Amino acid sequence: MKLIPKPDFDLDPIDDQKSIIVDRNRRTQSKITGTALELCARYKDWFLIFTTDDTPFEDMLHVYLLDNNFNVLDSLTIGAMYSTGSLSDPQLISTNNIEFRFIGDTDWSITILDQAKFGILYFSSIKGVRRTWQCRHYLNVEGQPKPEIYE
Repeated sequence: MKLIPKPDFDLDPIDDQKSIIVDRNRRTQSKITGTALELCARYKDWFLIFTTDDTPFEDMLHVYLLDNNFNVLDSLTIGAMYSTGSLSDPQLISTNNIEFRFIGDTDWSITILDQAKFGILYFSSIKGVRRTWQCRHYLNVEGQPKPEIYE
């Protein structure tokens, strides 16, 4: 995995919730949730993108895995109402794993799987993590948020 600098990859907000992906100063047709690009990394032919809503006291972290044509392969959201947080300390741990801190001083880890896992994982076993309705998932998320943040 390799980090991509903002001049090479960015977002162009189209409203207060969604943005269009900009690749090397070229607007694509792909729209994703989030108005602030926090981080972008390249893994093989895929992009791992972290966006936020730019809402300081209730920020959600949206994580997307996109293919080379900017189609969403998998996505998830970390956050909860009234939980403050900002993405910090991102570290590339291995070729397919990144660790970072977000809400509640929680250490999070996301691993990109080379082959999709089958299963409808809309309801995550980890508090504060929501997934899209998909049958196949490429992102494995781990974290142990403090209970008082989500109750």
